[in-house]
Amino acid sequence: MNTIKTIEKVPVDFFKKRVGNGIFFSSSDVHNVFFSNLAQQSYIEYNKVENQKRFIDLSVKYLSYVILNTTTYGFNKTITAVKYDHINDWFNTYSKQVGHDLFIDYMLIELNMKSYIDDSETWTEVITEKVATDVFITDFLVECDTRGTNLPPKAMLIFMKILDKTGTSFNKIINVWSKNERWQEIKNYNGIEWFETVSPFFSQVNNFYESVKNYAQNACNKITGPYNVKKREAVGAVHWGVPIVAYVDYNKTVYGEAVLKWINSEKGAKGYGFSSGKNPDNESLEKAQSTGSAGCILKGTTILMKDENVKAVEDIKEYDRVINEKSEVSICSGELVVNPHVTRLYSFNEDKPFMSLDHAVMTDRGWCSLNPEISNRINPHFNVSKLKIGDNVWKVKEIINGKITYDKVIVKKVNIIEAPDSEPFLCYDLHFRHGYQSYHANGYCNLLNYPEITVNRIISNMNKKMTRVEMDTFIQNIVQNRELFEKAFGIEAVASIIYAFAKLFK
Repeated sequence: MNTIKTIEKVPVDFFKKRVGNGIFFSSSDVHNVFFSNLAQQSYIEYNKVENQKRFIDLSVKYLSYVILNTTTYGFNKTITAVKYDHINDWFNTYSKQVGHDLFIDYMLIELNMKSYIDDSETWTEVITEKVATDVFITDFLVECDTRGTNLPPKAMLIFMKILDKTGTSFNKIINVWSKNERWQEIKNYNGIEWFETVSPFFSQVNNFYESVKNYAQNACNKITGPYNVKKREAVGAVHWGVPIVAYVDYNKTVYGEAVLKWINSEKGAKGYGFSSGKNPDNESLEKAQSTGSAGCILKGTTILMKDENVKAVEDIKEYDRVINEKSEVSICSGELVVNPHVTRLYSFNEDKPFMSLDHAVMTDRGWCSLNPEISNRINPHFNVSKLKIGDNVWKVKEIINGKITYDKVIVKKVNIIEAPDSEPFLCYDLHFRHGYQSYHANGYCNLLNYPEITVNRIISNMNKKMTRVEMDTFIQNIVQNRELFEKAFGIEAVASIIYAFAKLFK
C-alpha cells in the first residue's frame, strides 16, 4: 500500500525511456539497420506479444518520417506520404492500451511489486480484506487530496486486477468502491490517457528526434563495396577513326545500402505505403585499378605478317594474315581484343617493356610468362611455366622461303614497369579465325592466349574435369535451354555436344 501511495503522477521519464526503446528495439530490422551499435534493452514486458506489433508500427513510421527529412545522399526522395500526424495518431490510439501496460511494467519493475504477483493468492486475500471497505476508499481519497492527485487509487485498481487471477476479489473491491460518492473521480482507471505528456518528447523539435536523425544519417553514410561492375565504353580509336569499344571495370561504392533495402521491404517503409519507389543518389563509380588480364601487348607493338612486313597491333584488321610459330598463316578475325587496364608490363634484357605479366613467350622449355597462374586459367592445355633468368627465348632471326629461323635470346634480366595510378596502359591482343595460336610481337614468338570455346574443347573439358553427375546436369541444362544454346553456339555445335555425350555413355 505504501508503495502505491508514492505514485503521485504519470511516470513520464519511465514512459519516455520505454517508448524510445520501442522505436530502437521492437523491430529487429530497424535495430539492425539503424541502431546495431545499441545493446538490446527492454521496451515492454506486460502483454509483450501484442504490444511488440504496436511498437513496430511506431518504429517504422518514426524512421520513415526521419528519413523523409534526411537529405543525406538524397534519401529523402525515397519516402513519401508519411507525416508527423501518423506518429501523433499512434500516441492517441495507444495512449490508453499501451500506456496502461507500460504502467504495469512500471509498478512491477521500477517499484519492485513483482513479488506480490509471485505470491498472488496470499496477497490478493490480504490486500482485499484491507481495501474493500468504504472507510478505506474515503480516507484514501482524502489523503490523495492533500497531495493533489487521485492516481494512487486508480493504480491500486489496475494492480489488483492483474494480481487477482480469478477476478473475485477485484470485483468485491469494485462493488464497494463504486458505491462511494467520489467514485466518479476514479472510475476511468482503465481509460487514462497516459501519453498526453509523453508524446511531445518525440516531436521534431526535441532531442530524441535529433538523436534518431543522427543514427539515420550514419546508416545512410555507411559504405558497402566496392563492387565490380562493367561499363561498355570507348577506350580509344584505331588510326582510321573507328572507336575501340570495350567493357571497362569500375568499382561501385554504395552508401546506405541496408537503409534502401529496408525502405523497399515489406517490413520497412514499403510495407506501410511510405516508399516512393525512387532511388537516392547513393552510388559512386570509380575506374578499377586492374592488374590486367588475358595476355596483352602494348599499343604500337609490331606484329610480323605473312608477307614479312610488320603492322602495329592496333592496326590489325579482319582477314589479315599473320605468320605463326609453325611458319604457317593464321587468319585474324574481326574481334579486336582490347584491355585498357593493364598496370604492369615486362620485357627482358635491353628491350622496353611491352607485354602484360601473363603474356607468354616461347622458350626452349615451352611457353613461359611472369604470371603463369593467370595464363593457365585461360587455356590450361598450353601449360605455361614461370619465366626465369637463363631461359632461352625465341626471337625471329630470318625468314627463308617462308620458313622462320630463330635466335635463342638468353634472359639475363627482366624489366618491369608500373603504370601511373590514373593512367593504365592501353594494350591489345589478336584473335584468329583460323590457324595456330601464336604470332610474333617485336620479333618474339608470342602465345595468343585467347579463350578457346570449341566443341572439341568443351567435350575434352567434360571428360577431364566433370563427374558423371556434373555431366548429366550440364547436358540437361543444354537440352532444357537448347534454343538459347543454339543461338549462342550454333545448331551443329549443340548437336555435336549432345551426340558426343550420348556416345560416351552408350
